[in-house]
Amino acid sequence: MEFVRNLIKKELQKIEEQLSNSTGNNLSSNISNKDDLKKCLYLIDLAEIYNLDAKSIKEIISLPDMKTGYSEYRLIDDCESDEKENWIEVFSDHTKRFLPGDLIIVKK
Repeated sequence: MEFVRNLIKKELQKIEEQLSNSTGNNLSSNISNKDDLKKCLYLIDLAEIYNLDAKSIKEIISLPDMKTGYSEYRLIDDCESDEKENWIEVFSDHTKRFLPGDLIIVKK
């Protein structure tokens, strides 16, 4: 990924140089391109941190909107039991709640 990261950084440098001379539509286009490249660098960082690539991802699931009003999803460890009283909320401090549209990445 370092090769790709360096290509993007070089392109960002070019755009930075062009921005000082840009006007009108050209300025808007350069700003948009700069933002897109920064997003790519961010995604590359995420892929490296979490070891994500086409070979490591089994499935990506978007949590559905269950149309139950304002509801949140919680992550539960079922402790290998069907009895709900034995289940444990993984983030018991309630800092992690998930909403419709949030993604779950299932790795291979």
